[in-house]
Amino acid sequence: MNTPRLIVPIFFTSGALALGYQVLWSKMLLGFIGVSAWSYSIVLASFMAGLAIGSVVFGRLSDRISNSLKLFAYLELGVGLYAIAYPGLSEVVSSVYSGWVHFTPETASASQLTGIWFKVIASVILLLPPTILMGGTYPALVRYCTSVRESLGHNVSRLYAINALGAVAGSLGMAFGVLPWLGLTGSLMLLALCNGLVAVMALALSARGSADAYSPVARTGTGAEEPRSAALRKGHVLILIAGVMSFSYEIGWTRFFGLVLGSSTYSFAVMLAAFISGISIGSYLLVKYRDRVISPGAWFGWSQLLAGALVLLPIPLYDYIPWVFAKFGSTLSFSGEAYFMYEAGKIIICYLVMLPPTILIGMAVPLMIQYSSSGLDTCGKTTGLIYAWNTWGNVLGALLAGMLLLSLLGMEQLLRWTAIVHVAVGVTAVWMLRSGVGRQSRATLWSVAGGTALGAVIIVMLYGSWDRNMFRMLPFRRKLIAESFDELKEKLEGDEVPMFADDPAGHLMIVIRPDGTTGLYVNGKPDASSGGDMPTQLLSSHVPLILHPSPRDVCVVGFGSGVSAGAALAHPVDRVDAVDILPSIREAAGYFKPWNGDPFSDDRFRLIVDDARNYLAYTTQKYDVIVAEPSNPWVAGVGSMFAREYYLLSRDTLRKNGMYMQWLQGYELGDDLLVSVLRTFRDVFPFVYIFQGSAADFLLVGALSPVKDDWAGMQARMDVPEVKKQLSDISIRSLSDFLFLQRFSPLTVDYLAARARRVNTDDNLLLEYNAPFDLFQKKSPSLPVSLDERFFAPPSLLWRRYIATGGDVDRGTELMAMLLDKRLYLDGLAESFRDAYMRLHPGGMSSIPGTLVRKAPEGFWDRPDETRERLMGRIGYLLETGLYRDAARLVQSASRSVLIESALSSRAGEAWLGAVKAWRGKQKVAAVENVLRLLEVDLLLAAGQVQAAARVIKARVSDLEKMPMDYAVLRAGFGGDVELRGLLLKKYRERNRPVWVDRLGDIDEGRPFQ
Repeated sequence: MNTPRLIVPIFFTSGALALGYQVLWSKMLLGFIGVSAWSYSIVLASFMAGLAIGSVVFGRLSDRISNSLKLFAYLELGVGLYAIAYPGLSEVVSSVYSGWVHFTPETASASQLTGIWFKVIASVILLLPPTILMGGTYPALVRYCTSVRESLGHNVSRLYAINALGAVAGSLGMAFGVLPWLGLTGSLMLLALCNGLVAVMALALSARGSADAYSPVARTGTGAEEPRSAALRKGHVLILIAGVMSFSYEIGWTRFFGLVLGSSTYSFAVMLAAFISGISIGSYLLVKYRDRVISPGAWFGWSQLLAGALVLLPIPLYDYIPWVFAKFGSTLSFSGEAYFMYEAGKIIICYLVMLPPTILIGMAVPLMIQYSSSGLDTCGKTTGLIYAWNTWGNVLGALLAGMLLLSLLGMEQLLRWTAIVHVAVGVTAVWMLRSGVGRQSRATLWSVAGGTALGAVIIVMLYGSWDRNMFRMLPFRRKLIAESFDELKEKLEGDEVPMFADDPAGHLMIVIRPDGTTGLYVNGKPDASSGGDMPTQLLSSHVPLILHPSPRDVCVVGFGSGVSAGAALAHPVDRVDAVDILPSIREAAGYFKPWNGDPFSDDRFRLIVDDARNYLAYTTQKYDVIVAEPSNPWVAGVGSMFAREYYLLSRDTLRKNGMYMQWLQGYELGDDLLVSVLRTFRDVFPFVYIFQGSAADFLLVGALSPVKDDWAGMQARMDVPEVKKQLSDISIRSLSDFLFLQRFSPLTVDYLAARARRVNTDDNLLLEYNAPFDLFQKKSPSLPVSLDERFFAPPSLLWRRYIATGGDVDRGTELMAMLLDKRLYLDGLAESFRDAYMRLHPGGMSSIPGTLVRKAPEGFWDRPDETRERLMGRIGYLLETGLYRDAARLVQSASRSVLIESALSSRAGEAWLGAVKAWRGKQKVAAVENVLRLLEVDLLLAAGQVQAAARVIKARVSDLEKMPMDYAVLRAGFGGDVELRGLLLKKYRERNRPVWVDRLGDIDEGRPFQ
């Protein structure tokens, strides 16, 4: 068997494993040192530093042993064994790290500076040992495959291409297959197993001797050589700079494509794959055309010069890319199968921009190794040194570009100036490393190189900046707002973008529309606005602070526009600490001063720039309320803010009667993931109340004890002047309005949570790898609409219990005004409330205040004036004439408005209950009788007659067809009757045992979710 052919799959797999480990170990390590920009840079630098050290140490060692393939095998085996031990080692280091790091809000900023060294120590301890082993694999294999010096360039290029291609496969395979399937720990064990298999294969091959099957390629003379030491010094410096340039490009492109393709983990995977693909192709081309590489030094210079030029040339086209990608996405269906076509489109878009220059970048290391090699005896050493210098350049690029230049220059100027420097490096290299080129050709080379450099600079100088408006069209949401590019520019023309800034941790953009509405975009996605988002931003703080009996210390996770922090400061609290990962968020919040009240002017406020998980894990401060407004769960890394581990550490930061408020989107998220989030949250917080924010937002309030019906206390907290003003600005003018925002009570949340098949954890990454699919398919949850308790008005709702204390007070006008606010308007609920309102206000349109008419959508009030008596008469007539199906349909369609009407007026409730009992007494058709029986139960609950409703449910338990168990279990929850629900679950298990029944039983009995 041909040995080199067997080396190909071995080193291909090695490259894939190395990339896989980089992903896994980074995620695991960032889990306890935080995900700030410094943390990312430290982890990346530690990983690359290990590779550099390993390439030098084991490169030299490979020259001294007879069979370096055996060394390669032992290195791979060492990496695999370390991977098996990593979880235990990580736990020990995490424990020690938590003992090191403690801070208060006052000392958080200073502690972050000293904490950087703790992050470095943790990263070095955990990442350096395995990466040093990884770094030795490339020079060891190059040495094994090189029997004569003339074959060095061929082998270096070929192996570099194979390894890079393996890394491409690793990037895509981990993102689209391994991690979603196995999670972090399972994936780590799989990679360790693969390392073992690679090591066994390499050991078996090592017994066959040197890889002589690589045919040496004859070379012509290289011409006069300068002293080797001077040549090596030049080569080391140039390959170092090339490494800095390549990582600077990667950082700039990642930021740009994050705005265009979206910031999901899949987008980052395809960006990385596209970048590494060019590296692989460039190395492969050196193999294919090796006979033409007469002067490796000159080739190196030209490759770098042209790489810089090819980065500059398409810069005028960047404005078009968001529209092109949106156009492409809009052509695809919403099916799950089309998702992979969508991701393929992403990588093609990346290829168009990144592939030409990265092909040339991929030639740098092989060419420099070939240029610097002085003989077979030092083959491994030379390979290791060049690889190390390039890797040290990567480290420097990650730190310099990622932590300084990106925020100083912005992504656009970072790409431009990096490319200019790259062109200059190429020109310098062409001149300095021109050995092997005849004297007559040198002047030509210099002229062409200089002309290319000058042309590139002219392109940069002539072309203006990118159109910032193009980056707010949200192409990753696949909503094409214009059919042509010119039409798009015209639509966006009136918008102002006064802030377009790159932080190390993210991109910030402020957009001011012609109507004065201000929006905050983070990484290309709107995260806050002074328009439709205002109810959510205000209520995120007001809901828990009004429900909590005595809030003093508040933490806001995700400062954003500062509106939520300002809302918290409207209350008489002692302190409000806001945690945000973006340093420039302070400047961005300045554009929201008319709405946030300028929190920085309040002595009670502090902004802590840090990862929220890191801060809550290590702060000594305790809070009464935590308000969490992370970005959408499909954004890479944000899923960890919805993980059970995060909720556990947040709970530990709360005081005994503390509350945790979690924002959750009600769009671009299917029922499966929604109930998984609810179950994860419910596993940590025993009492969960779900409120409505803006129309499509959920506010989850997790409490350690039940919310008490302290109406006087709530009213007092609402009556604080600034709180009252802010709430009235979003049409909430009474405690009744405020309490009506509650959608679900704790027992209904339990029912929803029982539907979850999995919880979201740091290990399984459920949201991170599944939420992007729901985004693509434009899913919307149906359960929150069909089960919204406001349609049933049971006593489980705080609002229902509150209005019960006021007798027959008609609160319909107040609530109708709130429901018709466009920011709070919910289809179905507003319509049901309208029908109930019109029956409570006989007289048709003349009884409706003009303010309600003007606030309503067009045609909202255009419906027949139907009194309660007329509706009852219609139902009775259909029953008497035998039109039973029509009667049942009319009862079901009217039931929601009937229940709301009954809750608003006890007299109306008694009338409906009497009518239903009369109809049911005369009824002999089972189907119709059953519909009436179910409505009777709901009416009893709406009237607050919980025990009467329980008696009806118990009497029907034996007949599942007449009272479906889902219905019975929910109604038992509406009534707050845990004992009745336990009886129902027991009966259900005896007849039919769906999994959700067992899960609900586990929740009721306090058992952990399996």
